[in-house]
Amino acid sequence: MFALNDSQLIAPIRYYEQFEEAFRAGDPAEAEHAMVELSAHFEQARRERALAELGALDVAGDDLPGAEERPCAEEAGYTPDYVRLRDQLREEIIDGTRPPGSVVSERKLAEEFGMSRAPVGEALEQLAREGLLTLGASRTASRVRGLGEDERNDLFEVCAVLDALAMRLAAQRPTQAEVVELKRRLDVEERAACSDTAARLRAIFDFRAQIYAMAGNELLIEVDSWIEGRTRMTVSNAPMADFVLHAHRLLYRAISSRDAELTETIYRDAFTRTDIRRTILQNVPIQLDD
Repeated sequence: MFALNDSQLIAPIRYYEQFEEAFRAGDPAEAEHAMVELSAHFEQARRERALAELGALDVAGDDLPGAEERPCAEEAGYTPDYVRLRDQLREEIIDGTRPPGSVVSERKLAEEFGMSRAPVGEALEQLAREGLLTLGASRTASRVRGLGEDERNDLFEVCAVLDALAMRLAAQRPTQAEVVELKRRLDVEERAACSDTAARLRAIFDFRAQIYAMAGNELLIEVDSWIEGRTRMTVSNAPMADFVLHAHRLLYRAISSRDAELTETIYRDAFTRTDIRRTILQNVPIQLDD
């Protein structure tokens, strides 16, 4: 919210004071009211900033130097160095190749991947924002983070909310092409049943990613992108691949039938149960039933 605003247009202190008063009084309704007012304040500031930028564009118009010559990196099929490095490191952290506590050296990575230290630093900063790394300082090295039980519990609860919303939205508006792609990913997951753990985990999350794409909510996808890595770490060693495949078959049928209520019900019944939480946190096998 702060990053999307001009610091000259926002004045949040009085809302913070309202929060303090609400917290001291133990008044959740007043705290929520203060949050609503703060959000409205930010929305108004964003609107003023957008209008100011629009006015600047009206003045500059098409005279901006190089406006038509600048290529779009994505359209050209170019992947920045930091993105390639970030994605590879993320997979290595999730599959345990780089276990918790292991040192991640910016200098060594730059040498290993043949790139300057700037993109390496950017990749490490992004992974730190995702909660996968602890960045080092002048005298300490960056290290892979581990996930404590409290954090895994928090992730479980947050993902349950996000996933249930994604399931409902995906079932409300699927196109035929989206359903076909979802079936293709389910087939890949079926074939990965005899593969190694890392391959099965990728197939499971590819199926989930397609559901998020079908939900059509960009903010939902963005929020999930910041916790997906830790979510994958949380479930990476849980003995639940067969159970997940069974549940994904049911979800595919419900989504392809465009039954949003049934889709959400299947998800909640399958993935928010107490035994699922025990499986994730304590590696207790799930009894697969009908």
